[in-house]
Amino acid sequence: MPIMKSATVWSVRNGNTTAFWSHPWTDYDVLLSDFLIVDESLVDLNSPVSCWVTPSGGWDWEKLFCLIHPDGLSLLAGMEPPKPDLGEDTSIWGIERDGSFSFKLAYYLVNEDLESEADSSWKLFWKWRGPNRIKLFLWLARHERLMTNVKRAKMKIPPSNNCGHCLVNEETT
Repeated sequence: MPIMKSATVWSVRNGNTTAFWSHPWTDYDVLLSDFLIVDESLVDLNSPVSCWVTPSGGWDWEKLFCLIHPDGLSLLAGMEPPKPDLGEDTSIWGIERDGSFSFKLAYYLVNEDLESEADSSWKLFWKWRGPNRIKLFLWLARHERLMTNVKRAKMKIPPSNNCGHCLVNEETT
């Protein structure tokens, strides 16, 4: 599933409220400002999409050729210019191609970082067919929840944070 830069993207209709350079509105995971070949200070980053369309209804290629990298021009060439009779631009849920929102996907996106940080190997502990006390021990070890000497020392519980066997290294999980 392709994830875009923003969960909210703009559906361009008449192009009057969507910023050409700085709003996510293209069909790809890019902003057109990423394709600028001139300094950003020379361009109004908040100019609407409709400013870049000719009176005849096509993209204003004369203005765009000197501002956008050829890759950006190719991207733009594949997109339909806005039309005044299509109504106002709207923001839509950009994660799904059709703009439909689902709580399931939103929940997934919120928790994506948590899932990506930890692999799912800890789930194997619960499938293991051994005593529950060992499953619990493995789960605690995997989540750094065992009471080690290092944790005891941080809580000011004696004797020290060293390993009880070698007396040299710290006792961690």
